[in-house]
Amino acid sequence: MAKQITPAEYNVLRYFLFGCYTGLRFQDIKNIEYSCIKNRLVQEVGSSKFTNKLYIELNMHKTGFTVKIPLMKKALELIDLKKKDGKIGLPTKNWTNINSLLSRGF
Repeated sequence: MAKQITPAEYNVLRYFLFGCYTGLRFQDIKNIEYSCIKNRLVQEVGSSKFTNKLYIELNMHKTGFTVKIPLMKKALELIDLKKKDGKIGLPTKNWTNINSLLSRGF
């Protein structure tokens, strides 16, 4: 029988997966606002065709450098794109619980 996860565990899992799909640290994910999500016209490799791609553009918390990270479909599924302002909607109230939940595997 599969164990049901709590809403807090679900949000930690979303943060973790979003970090895996983007390469971002938890602190940087926490700081992402909708204004950081940009739509760019990108030329496909080996083609003259252009497509719109969503990117995150933000200043990294630790280094202060600005980075541009393409958002793959799986990362986009973890955030609410209907919302247009504020944080990207990966809520968690207790940051000290994140490492504990991840290390014990829920």
